[in-house]
This record gives sequence, C-alpha cells and structure tokens, in this order.
Amino acid sequence: MDGPPTARHGGGRTFELSAGRDVLARLVHRLLQTAEKVLFSQYARALRVQARLSGLPIPVPEFGIARGSALSHGKGQGTFTRWATIADELPTPPGFALDIGSHTGFFSLRLAERGFLVLGCEPSRRLFRIATMAADRVGPPTVAFMPVAVDPANVGSLPDADVVLLLSVFHDWCEAFGFERSLEMLDVVWQRTRKVLFFETPNTAENASVRTFMPPMGVSPEAARVYLEQLLSRLVHGEVALLGHFPTDFRGEGECRHLFVVRRRSSGRAGDRWTRELARTPSPWSQRARERGAHDAAGLSQP
Repeated sequence: MDGPPTARHGGGRTFELSAGRDVLARLVHRLLQTAEKVLFSQYARALRVQARLSGLPIPVPEFGIARGSALSHGKGQGTFTRWATIADELPTPPGFALDIGSHTGFFSLRLAERGFLVLGCEPSRRLFRIATMAADRVGPPTVAFMPVAVDPANVGSLPDADVVLLLSVFHDWCEAFGFERSLEMLDVVWQRTRKVLFFETPNTAENASVRTFMPPMGVSPEAARVYLEQLLSRLVHGEVALLGHFPTDFRGEGECRHLFVVRRRSSGRAGDRWTRELARTPSPWSQRARERGAHDAAGLSQP
C-alpha cells in the first residue's frame, strides 16, 4: 500500500504551499528588481543633472559632458590634452593604478579603458557619487572609487601601484597639513609607486591663492618649473621629466600648471627596505628649504 490517505493529502498540501511560496518569492524578487531599476535610473538622471548644473571644471564624457563649465572654468581641453600626454608615458598594462584626488573619475576611467585595475580616492562625497555613476554607465569592471581623503594618518596604508596619479592635490595637502608634512606624504606615495608617478600642482608664479601656504617658487613659470623639478628630485631612485605646461580647467585658461612624470629606476623597487631608508634621509633640497625658511623667519623678526 501507498500509505494512509491522510498522509498523502498532507504531503501534497505541503508541496503545493512550498511551490506557491517559491512562485510568490520570484514574483516579489522581480518586482523589487524593477523598482530598483526605476529608482536607480532616476538617481542616475539626477546625478547627471547635478553634474551639468554644478559647473564641473573637467569633462564627464560618460554623462555627455564633453567640456567643463564655460562660465567659471576652462573648456575642458586641458583635461584631454593632459590625458593624451599621460597615456603616452604609461607602462604596458595590465597593472594596478592609484588615482589620488580622482575628482569625477576622468583619469581613472581612462586608465581602466587602457587595461589597468584602478582605485580612485576622492574625499568629496558628491564627486565620488558622480564618478561611481559614470563608471556604472560604461561598466568597466576594473575601476572602483573610495570616498576617502588621503592624509598623514592613512597615507602609509595606501597599496603599492604601478601607476600613481597625484594631479592638483599636493597644494591641498600643503594648505591642510603644512609644506613639510606634505613633503613627507609625497615621499610615502613615492614609496608605494612601482613604475611611474604623475605629478601636477599650482605654482606661486601663476596662482596667487597658493602663496599663503606654499613657498615662493620665483616670479616666472620657468623659475617655478626649476623649483618643482628640484622638489621632485628628492624622490629616491626617481627620474624626473617635464611633460608639459598646460592650461588648467580648474581656473580657466588664465593659469597653466606643470605636469611631471617621475619614473622609477630599476635599482629601487617600491616598498623595499633600502628605498624606505633612503626616503627617511633629508634630501639637500629639503635642507635648503628649511634653511631658507629659517632665514626668512629671522628676517621678518628683525625690526
């Protein structure tokens, strides 16, 4: 016999209830997916509108923004020119790239398109959201953004990277932490760099707003170039080269900034003990800077 009728009836009922729950669960899951898609689409549209109205200084091609704000910033051409210059200096992918101060992700996304695994660090939550949404629109699986500001407390926790971008960030460090501590942070970033570091910062010859927290770099762009080359020469096992003097999209076409690349010589690997020990040794440049600062302070203290 197959068993008592009550047992058969109860087993079938349990099966029907289980099947019904599965159908209902699938239906609810689909409804939630549809609602999520609709809400995400609205969120993406809101971010695109925000990006267009907020006068971003650099383009966001993923949102159809091919130029910066024409009213308060440059036209975006400087960003494309910088990328074309940087792209020619990149090592052969694959590799890991770190974009410190990634803004809306323009350079991070271009690096991902070239075949690099990329992490962008951006302290602004608004810019972080725009960058993340831009990445979602094109769908590269090799780029991610982190809404974190790099500072003296966490710079030592940065991962090693084949390529590091430090574009228009150093002066923000100087304003927030002082010039000497910013130099120490630069040293640590270089220790994390396996192959190439791209560096750009405003100079006091062309940007008056940074003169209150950065040392004077001379009265001409050429003097500023020499000063910045000396600053970067402190990076142990590094070869410094000027890539260009480009108009910046952050302050319109009235200001230019020097873009440098520092290539690591094969004799000094990122993160090794010898490199770290050398980096702790004050360079002649930093010693001259301290002596000049002491001299200036003494001059100011005299009646």
